[in-house]
Amino acid sequence: MRLPALTALLGWLARATLAAAAATPDAEFALGLKAHEAGQYQEAEARYRRVVDADGAPAELKASAWVNLGVLAEAQGDFDQAVTFYSAALLGTVSPETRAKALMNLAIVKDKDQKPEEADARYREALAAATAPANRAAILEALGNLDRKRDRVAEARKDFEDSLALQPNADARTRMLANLGVLLEQQGDLEGARGRYEEAAAAGGGPEPRAIARINLGLLLSRLGQWPAARAAQQEALALTALPDTRANALVNLGDLDRRAGALGTARRAYETALKLRTRSETRAFGLLGYGRVLELEGHLGEAENAYHEALTTNTDLERRADLSLALGALLERRGDLEGAAQAYGEAAAGSREPLKRARALAGLGAVERWRGHPGESASAWEGARDAYAGPAATAPTPDERAEGLLGLARLDETAGRFDTAETGARAALGLEASPDWRAAAALQLAGLAARRGEVAEAG
Repeated sequence: MRLPALTALLGWLARATLAAAAATPDAEFALGLKAHEAGQYQEAEARYRRVVDADGAPAELKASAWVNLGVLAEAQGDFDQAVTFYSAALLGTVSPETRAKALMNLAIVKDKDQKPEEADARYREALAAATAPANRAAILEALGNLDRKRDRVAEARKDFEDSLALQPNADARTRMLANLGVLLEQQGDLEGARGRYEEAAAAGGGPEPRAIARINLGLLLSRLGQWPAARAAQQEALALTALPDTRANALVNLGDLDRRAGALGTARRAYETALKLRTRSETRAFGLLGYGRVLELEGHLGEAENAYHEALTTNTDLERRADLSLALGALLERRGDLEGAAQAYGEAAAGSREPLKRARALAGLGAVERWRGHPGESASAWEGARDAYAGPAATAPTPDERAEGLLGLARLDETAGRFDTAETGARAALGLEASPDWRAAAALQLAGLAARRGEVAEAG
């Protein structure tokens, strides 16, 4: 996120007179800014360069031109050039706010260039320089996003709380509340997260941040098994937003709810509608994952595999790639491609930091390696799955997640012939106030255990 009025730094546009002679630095900057905002980037660059080359131009004006040149270079993906321009803005004697803006943009580029430590240092320098509350709030929000990506949840939470306290902008306040909800959910405080999402959804500001808050609220309600309320939240988000990516997210979430309820036709239509929108590749991958799952359930395995492969070729988010690789692994195992399944499961396990997702991938990998005649690899994968299931089985914040952990451990115990331990785990899962799907899975596992025990008794 940029600081407010990034390209109109320090009010130069307000002070410049467009009718002034183009030879003056003030007028050159104003005309460059006008071209920049109109998308005439070559003209904007030329005018900004005349400003920085002008003898006698004020240091503040030169710094603003250097920053805007950095913005242009960054937009073209030329991070090295952007760093050079932003650094040049810091060389003169400039005001604290100008210095803060240049440092923040420098941090953003370092983050994009996969240099989080350098980005962190520049954000903190920017925070030390900035005095205006709105600018400090923007820097704290960006720092919070960086801390969240680095799994520094406590630090990110403080960043967002501090930003919220300073934030004068209603849209930004709504966004901060939603960000805090995400962090509380990560920390297992689901009620606290729900409160923040509801506060954000009811906050002022424009429709877009409120729509995103409702999407997050709907996902949490779905996680809690409150499907009608989850559906209502996604539908409210859809009614609020006109942006393709946000609409696609809400549509895919509605498709997921329909798929889980067995309404495959309705789910398919939701996914297809989402996929027709012009969205970012990460959003499209999200839709292809759900669409592929419906195709699998309808028996169109080849089309489902194509959907997963298409999503994997364009998506770079590690957790989303892990979701896709996990789905692809299960499909390839079902189709008898054990080598491909092993590779997909391995990529899912390596790419995810979520315990249950890693556990599913490792459990699948163990089963495939066993069929391939690799007992050592199979045992290693299953041991990893056991470790990954153990935490959620004991401490996951929702009954459904605890049930999945317990049943995952029970399946591993059953595979190892530890039937008593497996039965204890399955009965513990059945005793939870989990959703009907997980209670049915527990009952089915108990029935399977009883049948296997009978087979073993007969064989003995």
